[in-house]
Formats: sequence, C-alpha cells, structure tokens
Amino acid sequence: MRAETLSVRGRQVHLWRGGEGPPLVLLHGGGADAQRHWSPIWDRLAERYGVIAPDLPGCGGSQAMARSTLPSLVAWLDGLVGALEIGAVRIAGHEFGACLARAYAASHPHRCDALVLINGGALPSTPERLLARLGLGGRLGAYPARMLSRGRTPQREPTAHTLVFWTQGDHPTPGAARRLAAQLPRAAFRIMPGKGRLPQVEAPRETADILLAFLG
Repeated sequence: MRAETLSVRGRQVHLWRGGEGPPLVLLHGGGADAQRHWSPIWDRLAERYGVIAPDLPGCGGSQAMARSTLPSLVAWLDGLVGALEIGAVRIAGHEFGACLARAYAASHPHRCDALVLINGGALPSTPERLLARLGLGGRLGAYPARMLSRGRTPQREPTAHTLVFWTQGDHPTPGAARRLAAQLPRAAFRIMPGKGRLPQVEAPRETADILLAFLG
C-alpha cells in the first residue's frame, strides 16, 4: 500500500492505495485514521482488490470540512470516487464509516456494487446529528458524538448486496444489528463473538476471511 494525496472539491485528501482488481473503498470510524483502522487487513484485501483507504475529513492527512453533515460527507466521498476514475466500487465501513457507506450506497446505487457495515450503519434520528470533526469525544450508538452538526437523513436504502457484520464484544445484545439488517433490502447478518469494536485490528485474519468470502 502506498500513500497518496489528491485534491477533492478543493480540499486535500490523504489516502492509502494498493492492489489490483475491482475497487474496494475502506472507510474508517472515529478516533484515528485509515492506517490505524485498516492496515492489519488491507494487504490481504489488496491481493484480490484495488484497495482505497482514505482518511476522512479532519482525520490523518485529510483537510477538515467547515461543517460535516451526512449529505456533505456523501458528496465528499462521491467526489473522491469520481476523482479516482474507478467506476463502481465495493465499500466496507467501520462504525461512523459504516454510516457514511450506507448513505453513499443509498444515494449512488449505480456506484456501489457491494456494502459491508462493521459495527455501525444505523442512521441517527431526524433532525440528524453527525460529526463536525471525527475522532473526538464519546459515542452516539456506535459513533463518536461530541462534535456534531445537523443534516437530513436520506429516505432511500441501498440496493447493493450488504453484509451487516458486528462483534458481540462491542454489542453484547445484537438486536440492533439484526434490526439494521432487516431494514436493508439485500442484507445478510453476521456476528463475531468475543471481539471488541475493532475486529479488523483484533482479529485481522478472521475479519479478512469474512470480507473476502462476502465480497467474492
């Protein structure tokens, strides 16, 4: 994997990229950056896919946005996918990244071939509150929640084949994950017992196997 920097809608975006094959975008959660969340498995995924792991706005080397709402972050992600000229993508998102992945797949169904939601993906209630900056403070459900701003929750759901993949250590009662899977038209549900909030870090081999088996 190699580090790259490019401009998306006038803002600097830092990302990690490597591998060959269908494009796979990895969206990290709060509290760190793409390297912290995905480096334990991205080399394995890059054996089969062209992996793109961006630092979300305000994280790592990516420039922050003045005001982060779900629509503005979806537009940011769409600008990134367009700038890379990679066509339709598979997307795996963790915690807040899963929320963004779900919203992007719903808003741009022609650009999302498959979707993996890891320990996240449930949208906040309306009026929606989302991070103005990622990685600070506590958590709202599965998301960091101290610095928040308002936006509108998309009404559509993603049509891509979806895996809702949660860990039982982070969610002792998996009812929320099952309800999330039931909301999505083409969703499968998988729970990993005995692991915490970062299965890709705590159990990288098993997590990579699950993603590879689902994504094909």
